[in-house]
Amino acid sequence: MKIKNKNNVKIIRFILMICFVFLLIMAVISSLQILKVIMAFLGFIAFFTAIFLPNYEFDCSDEYLLFGKYGIFKTNYIHPLIEIPVSSITGYEVKKKLMLYLVKITVEDDFSPNKKIVKIPLQFFSEYQIIKIIKTLEDVKNKNIHAKVKF
Repeated sequence: MKIKNKNNVKIIRFILMICFVFLLIMAVISSLQILKVIMAFLGFIAFFTAIFLPNYEFDCSDEYLLFGKYGIFKTNYIHPLIEIPVSSITGYEVKKKLMLYLVKITVEDDFSPNKKIVKIPLQFFSEYQIIKIIKTLEDVKNKNIHAKVKF
């Protein structure tokens, strides 16, 4: 199951570009020099934020859980940020800090006695998409627990 936040990021980019244009118009219209500089500076911050704002993709197949990050200029396949075998996922935890959801995935494998915790920020995902991600992780966790009980 692939879950992307590409449309949400497009909307945010569009809003930031409108802010950029508005702030530049305000900088040109303004009569105070310091206000012109501040407006132009804030406008260019909005512009560069819109250009370099990444979009994310959450993909959970039968074998791997992938979390990829894509930029606006990168259209080819990009190696994922996080690639976890589904069979090694033993738990997860979802936290909300301010307006950002953070998923902590507990990973255990047969080769290492230590547990690894992978943190994934869910930036610009909608509530519905976050619920789908949580349901997917819950299904993976339950499947792995039942698979370990059988052995």
